[in-house]
Amino acid sequence: MRLRRSRTLLECATGRGHQPADRLPAKPQLAVDELGRIAVSVYALSIARARIDVMLYLSEPGRPAFGPPRRVTTQSFDPTQAVNTGRTRWLGNYQGVATSGTAIHPIWTDTRTGDTQIFTATLR
Repeated sequence: MRLRRSRTLLECATGRGHQPADRLPAKPQLAVDELGRIAVSVYALSIARARIDVMLYLSEPGRPAFGPPRRVTTQSFDPTQAVNTGRTRWLGNYQGVATSGTAIHPIWTDTRTGDTQIFTATLR
């Protein structure tokens, strides 16, 4: 049996594009819905405020170009409130994104409650 592999190349423009100037994107995750829209979720660290938001970039069906990001988090959170490992603070290895039909579900670790919690949202 021969296994086929899927390969995805995601390229970032050399300019700032649609990313807000004070935000540093990290840990991109990618999913494709049944319409063929590409969803990319990222942690977006505000350098000035030292807070994180989750942003979602979404393409039109069948078009691998993205419009402005959509803020997923309803409130920025403080990464320094993440789990204390004794040497550092840890949000986890990844945030993620999944699709179901035409719904997009970003999933992330958040500290807005004062504890490290898993959050999700449903976007259409």
